[in-house]
Amino acid sequence: MEAAEIDLERANHPRFKFPEPLTDNTMLDALRRQHVIIPEHEVSAFIDQLQQRYFPYDDVAFLAKSYESAGLRTIASLLSGRLTRIVIDALEQGRPFSAIRIGDGEANLLTYNKYPGTPELDRLSAQTIIAAQPDRFVPSDSLLLTLRDWLHGTIDTADVVGVRGINNNSKIHRCAKEGAQFARDRLQHDPRGFSGVIRSEMYPLELANQGLLNGKIIGPAHFYFELARDIRLLCQAARRIILLTNVESLHTRFLHAFPEKNVAWVSVGNAPLPVGNHREALALDAPLFLERTREELQAKGPDFSGALCLIGAGPWSELYCSNAKQLGAVAVDMGSGLDLLVGRQIRPVHKRVREFIPDWPALL
Repeated sequence: MEAAEIDLERANHPRFKFPEPLTDNTMLDALRRQHVIIPEHEVSAFIDQLQQRYFPYDDVAFLAKSYESAGLRTIASLLSGRLTRIVIDALEQGRPFSAIRIGDGEANLLTYNKYPGTPELDRLSAQTIIAAQPDRFVPSDSLLLTLRDWLHGTIDTADVVGVRGINNNSKIHRCAKEGAQFARDRLQHDPRGFSGVIRSEMYPLELANQGLLNGKIIGPAHFYFELARDIRLLCQAARRIILLTNVESLHTRFLHAFPEKNVAWVSVGNAPLPVGNHREALALDAPLFLERTREELQAKGPDFSGALCLIGAGPWSELYCSNAKQLGAVAVDMGSGLDLLVGRQIRPVHKRVREFIPDWPALL
């Protein structure tokens, strides 16, 4: 059986080195030309964990039912309008609020060293997802543990947690249906992505079963489709709007669509790129951009009551949601839903956008 490969150059220390040249367009292509072997025993450990814990489930709705069985309020429907109402209520009441989403990238970071037997898969998956972000850094193992703890803190403070698989589209269910070899093949083809997708379904449910999501609303990870559809309703209920995104044209569109609102923009995705192949040449080995963005957001104050904060910053969105809620805002991780608002389809699931939003792209 072939061992899995992941798209990163492995160094002889916990860090990795970026190849040259580095630009936003070529960085990941350069990484993909290099290969790191995920040991076969780690592949087997991952598949064993999946089989032992989840292959007994043959009901496509088992995830939603499992959250409900854990006593959690669950919104499995992608377009029920219930989440829109919840966000509007928080805006109208001036109540601090946070809605975050746990996708494959977030799961790569949240589950770092959480499961036994997969240390190389964990490390290289976390490094790869960080390298894929516009704001990125070169992580040490200790910093990955710190980042993992920070992201768990965002779950603790969230009001809504979006999770994968509860709207009858579970990848775990598909693996249970297709069998262990199907899962193994997928892991070997895309170790970072597949492990992230599977653990983004596994891990939040395990938190729920431990009582660590008590009091939270569980929704679908792609809840941004509903909120994008209802964006005018949300903005009408907001006292002001704050955008955290690297899409400058979005700020312009909001200014034109809501001239009566105070629309502010915090630009993200501006961290300097590491240059060269030597550790001493690396420009950024800590996520300094997180503190900078927090300070820039805070500078949009002082009054955040009733402010709608729409955030699209990859896995860092969860941290910014927590920051915004602490300031008193209503914070929503819109992710690539912000791209939909400017008429861009950048994710495979976006090909179905007109099923969810017939008026797309005429949203703003």
